[in-house]
Amino acid sequence: MQMIKSCLLIFSLTVCFYTRADLTCGFSDNYVGKTEFDFKTIPSQIPSGLPVGTVIYSKTMNFKTWCAKAPRSSGVFDSEYIYFNVKNLDGVFGRESGLGLSITINGQKFRGAQSLKTDYQTRTLFIMGSPTDRYLNFDSEVVVDLIKTGENVTLDPQSNTVVLFDIGSVGNGSLQFMMRNTSMLSFSTQTCDVTGDENYRVTLPPLSIHDVSGTGSTPGVSSDFNINLFCNSNLWSTLGIWMTLTGPGISGLEKQGVFSFKDKATGEISNQIAMQISRSEENIWTPISLGEKFKVGSFESALSNITIPLRAGYYALSNKQSVGEYQTTLIYTIKYE
Repeated sequence: MQMIKSCLLIFSLTVCFYTRADLTCGFSDNYVGKTEFDFKTIPSQIPSGLPVGTVIYSKTMNFKTWCAKAPRSSGVFDSEYIYFNVKNLDGVFGRESGLGLSITINGQKFRGAQSLKTDYQTRTLFIMGSPTDRYLNFDSEVVVDLIKTGENVTLDPQSNTVVLFDIGSVGNGSLQFMMRNTSMLSFSTQTCDVTGDENYRVTLPPLSIHDVSGTGSTPGVSSDFNINLFCNSNLWSTLGIWMTLTGPGISGLEKQGVFSFKDKATGEISNQIAMQISRSEENIWTPISLGEKFKVGSFESALSNITIPLRAGYYALSNKQSVGEYQTTLIYTIKYE
């Protein structure tokens, strides 16, 4: 007789239910809009021909944000952390654009898709119409940089509308920051041109040798003139427009903007009289240092016409002066950086 022993297998099953809340976020202050770059309303040309590694455009955004939980089901929830979700921006302008975007969030830079978990967390539920000051509020600084990463061949944006980053739950936040109308972008080599003749001839008023009583600047005897630039106001760029002045400087007086004169009759450099060049900045005249660049504008201001006011005057090198006619030639250079 076969004995069969039967045993019971008893299984215990514990079913755990975990509900996750989506975060709802918004602006606490008067920060305007979530579309940071709309090329229907801002310049849409990108300067080509710049060195690789140049930060062509940079925008800093400072704003205050609130976040609260919007639960998908009822129950008691744990605290939810707030995330900044940077999207995949690789090739966003096209694989042969030679352009890239980087996003810096509270000092931490991102070049690829990544979710940044912040130190902020909340368990407060979102209630429609409730004052936002009862929710978690925090300050943020985000910098978006457009960088030249290679040769600019062609622009071929992946999409006309691009999500740069969002704030809220991990992966996909409710508060999105957008770039729109990227199909309107184009490359341009046009920067600034000098209006009219690029060469300027300036005649100083006569200086009486009896008016020179010592060395240094001779006030009241000068000629004011302008260098006028016509610039491409459609460039999407925060590049500055800089000017440099070079010429026959005088040792020890380079910082004073003093340049030597030549006697027109003999061609010899004068050791008695020289010329001083100054520029006007907010109605204050400052000598132009030999070879040092100074800023005259930027493409960020979207100005088509830029006027550079300059003043040429005399600088006495000696107490004793001889009668004569003098001239000098200076070179001005316009740079972008």
